[in-house]
Amino acid sequence: MFCSVYSYLIIVFDSSCCKFQELGTGKTIGYGKEQDGLYLLEYGPSILVGFIIDERLRVKKNKHKDLLHALKSCLHCDEAFQYAVYVLRWEQIPSDTRAHLMREKQEHFQKLRIESSMGASAATPKQISYLKSLGCTVTPTSRLHASHLIEQYKSL
Repeated sequence: MFCSVYSYLIIVFDSSCCKFQELGTGKTIGYGKEQDGLYLLEYGPSILVGFIIDERLRVKKNKHKDLLHALKSCLHCDEAFQYAVYVLRWEQIPSDTRAHLMREKQEHFQKLRIESSMGASAATPKQISYLKSLGCTVTPTSRLHASHLIEQYKSL
């Protein structure tokens, strides 16, 4: 049996389960069963996320205290709980990997904005003349359509 004590929480592990107990009262507020080396929570996840949020609020260097307070106040909502789980998982990813993922996300949405903008504007005279020089007889409906046609005709 293994026991870990936090500010106001005791976590007791044994070979088949774990229990989360309040430090002062000993009241069980959550438990999980061991499965393939992991302890899967079966009861009390919103209480445990509340505990994790409280622990993060105690860290003096935490820059997101307002967000954590707001999140904790609405933990009864399933949507807020799912978001809390997402935030906790995100923070477990190494910072260099998180930075890489954020760059990819920004590039993806920038590409979507550009395509949306090109799809809404008419083809330029330069694109139309270039398409004609490539032997294209289709009249493009937008700058985006013209770009796709140019790529298609260049590959022929």
